[in-house]
Amino acid sequence: MDSARVIQYLKDLKASGVPEEQAEAQLIALESMLQGLATKSDLKAEIKALRTELKSDIKEFKSELKYFMVYSILGFIYAPIIVGVILKYFGKF
Repeated sequence: MDSARVIQYLKDLKASGVPEEQAEAQLIALESMLQGLATKSDLKAEIKALRTELKSDIKEFKSELKYFMVYSILGFIYAPIIVGVILKYFGKF
């Protein structure tokens, strides 16, 4: 929490009748709870990193898919030829 918010929080607690010691204790407890939370900029940075990673994964997937498609097509083209050659030279199994 920035110092302006801290001061305002303490003023608000005191104005509502909370004793100063208790207000300070609540502030310390609140700050310790909020310490581990992600900020808006933390979330934006994480989203940016995830987008970059996702784009990389998509690019890699497309490359692998093209490779698979090319070799699948070649397999369908050459498989009957290879089977034909085997049958021609070795006869029926």
